[in-house]
Amino acid sequence: MSPQLRCAALPFVFIGAIYLGVRLWLQLGEVSLAHCPADLVWYGLASGDPKCSWPLAVYLAKDMGGAAITAVLPVLLCAAVAPPADRKAAAWLAAMAISVLGLLFLVGGSHHLRPTSLLVGVRVALVLSSWLAAGCVARAVRPR
Repeated sequence: MSPQLRCAALPFVFIGAIYLGVRLWLQLGEVSLAHCPADLVWYGLASGDPKCSWPLAVYLAKDMGGAAITAVLPVLLCAAVAPPADRKAAAWLAAMAISVLGLLFLVGGSHHLRPTSLLVGVRVALVLSSWLAAGCVARAVRPR
């Protein structure tokens, strides 16, 4: 594949990877809340049902895992599609874009029902995992 075609494909790969990551994040939620009534799934609001009133740590782990998947996929896929000489730059650029998108989502979203610790956990998972993935790509492509 030519380098120009690879560079032209990067925005589409980035958007597709974010879409795939968000879908996987939502699937994690559907698995964990499969047996709960639809109107009582928000973070333990079904107080009488032990399947639906899980501790906050379960939701924190689920959302941090989903955020990490959503952040790592674009970084790794953009680095894989980029021309070999530009893989490191593509990974760092994707990590920066994920950090900005995560910040916009968390600042601009409606999160009044979610606990603060959950929002902080998701923010940390988004930023840390994207930058760690970019660091791994940079380490893997460095000259030996």
